[in-house]
Amino acid sequence: MRQSIRALGWAVTLSTLILVVFLVSTFYSVFQLLMAQGVGFGEFRMSSSNDEVTLSMPIIVNNTGAFDINDFQITTTFKDSNGFVILENSTVIQEVQKGQLKSATHTLTMSFLDILSNRTNLLFNDTEFKIDFSIGFRYTYLLGFQMSLKNMSISWGAPLYGLRVTGVNLIPINETYLLMELQLEVENHSFLDVGAIFRLTIYNENGRQVGTGTGGIFIPQGQRLTTSQALVELTDPTNFTGRGHVKISIEIPEILEHYDLPEVYYG
Repeated sequence: MRQSIRALGWAVTLSTLILVVFLVSTFYSVFQLLMAQGVGFGEFRMSSSNDEVTLSMPIIVNNTGAFDINDFQITTTFKDSNGFVILENSTVIQEVQKGQLKSATHTLTMSFLDILSNRTNLLFNDTEFKIDFSIGFRYTYLLGFQMSLKNMSISWGAPLYGLRVTGVNLIPINETYLLMELQLEVENHSFLDVGAIFRLTIYNENGRQVGTGTGGIFIPQGQRLTTSQALVELTDPTNFTGRGHVKISIEIPEILEHYDLPEVYYG
């Protein structure tokens, strides 16, 4: 009986010792993986085509530990300044055996048509986006590890920053048409070129509609614009007195259907 108890004690002790050695070896392997450049990140790159921007980053996992790595996953979450998730993407390396090196490319593709069409304030206001970045993996399908970096900031520059019309000048062409010169304040803070269409409705000083017009602007990235022109057709020339106000709205195809600017007075 005593021998059985003694054997059981030795078995428990041996099992505990094996577990401790396994855990120490595992945590040491994790330390080597994370602190000794076992996980490497390549040069961050950005490419664009049409309205999409793709962010890509090469990843290298060099397993110098004592056990296989399973389900190595990198996840990037892209959020607006209020914490609302815009998009998320994960890259998974199913298995990296001990002594093995594997590589992959983690990508995040964003359509600015989708982002801007749902958040028109981004057209006119500088702000910032937030990015959450996390890494997770398992050792020998048993122990899981997770680390993350949250709320990293990326600045956003508005393509139509501070847009406003400060005044208008009228240039008569004939009895039906005139050219309206718009005095603007607008800067393109983004890395995209931007164009917009102006829709104008002209009223006389009595509030009667007397004409309509159309114009447009194009601002390359990093540039500012101070003037633009619109062609106006006088739909009621007999009541056009040369004085009144203009209602102006802008639209950007596929992004912004209608946005009203403050009224501007002329004459």
